[in-house]
Amino acid sequence: ICVALDGADWFGSDYGSKGKSASFHAERALTATATLTANGSKFSFQSAELYSSDSTIYFEFTGYMGERQVYRVSGTTPQTDGNFRHQPNSESGTPVDRVVIKLTYPRPLVPISLGIDELVVTPCVFSQ
Repeated sequence: ICVALDGADWFGSDYGSKGKSASFHAERALTATATLTANGSKFSFQSAELYSSDSTIYFEFTGYMGERQVYRVSGTTPQTDGNFRHQPNSESGTPVDRVVIKLTYPRPLVPISLGIDELVVTPCVFSQ
């Protein structure tokens, strides 16, 4: 799986569920994305571990097949008290070739850190 990070100054962190994670600091309201692809192969996106140093996490998982959006799952993860929290994808059985994970920080007055770790995907195998 390839992961492209955008919308914030992402950095690699040693703080994660099992080691490295991708994180960013938010000092203003912003939306950052992580785009998952598999070199044109189909996969299903199962879950991610999400992190916030001091805020509710507003997330969105959007799955695509080609240019067509096939699902959009959004919600909030309660404040994680500085830990990563498992966030399952309710559309995990739907095959995709791209997933965009969006994390939004709407509170511009309180600087925080947000992060993502443990992206779980499953390759799709089709029989003829």
